[in-house]
Amino acid sequence: MDVHLKVARALQDFLQEYPTDLITHTKTMHKKFLELNSSFSKEIVSKGISLL
Repeated sequence: MDVHLKVARALQDFLQEYPTDLITHTKTMHKKFLELNSSFSKEIVSKGISLL
């Protein structure tokens, strides 16, 4: 089973109660995401919650 599905199932009650966007990255993808230094990446880093 893919990791996204495992996380979604574990958070099922939370996801039904609150609007949520799950973003999953490999370590390489995350590094590139941070290197973009975009306003979106800055907001995710400052306000997002890492599940792993």
